[in-house]
Amino acid sequence: ISSTDGPTDAAAVAALTGHGHTATVGVDYTLFDGSVALGGFDTVYLQCNFNWTNLLTMPEAGQQQLITWVNAGGRLVTSEWVVYYTSAGAKFGTLASIIPAEHSFAFSSDPSTTYTQITPDPAINAGLPTAFTFPLYDYTGTENHTVAKAGATTYYDTSSNPGSVGLCGWAIGSGSVYSFLSTCGPDQVADT
Repeated sequence: ISSTDGPTDAAAVAALTGHGHTATVGVDYTLFDGSVALGGFDTVYLQCNFNWTNLLTMPEAGQQQLITWVNAGGRLVTSEWVVYYTSAGAKFGTLASIIPAEHSFAFSSDPSTTYTQITPDPAINAGLPTAFTFPLYDYTGTENHTVAKAGATTYYDTSSNPGSVGLCGWAIGSGSVYSFLSTCGPDQVADT
């Protein structure tokens, strides 16, 4: 789902295609209204980074479509500001039920962080050391500080706020949801 910024979307596409995936940039989250065909897609990457200041919510029909799609076997990956806006009545309030991180308004603007592996996973950890440092991209904040919900798995924590999760995820129905608690801007996703 598009960030509405060419360089941000291009960096995400380059990172994905550089690892053998096929990527299609979709609509802005404000236009994801339940009518977007998801057949043939394994994963939806919901960005709310460059466009985080947009005051509109993701349409209810779009949020319900994602919940249904994940339960049927789809995989949803989110970046921060999604978790920030999962409170009741917020942009992604309906999605809160499937997001693996606790809602939090706490965030920082650190220029970089170190992720340290908490839970090994052969797909998520493939080719990565147990700890690595990378740049963060500041969209009026770089990381949300929170913890994984009960039943979710913390894969990485972040050095920018001890006790906070960097990446967490869980199974939902036949699918899964993974949440990065950083903004996943161009500098971050382009970093090896």
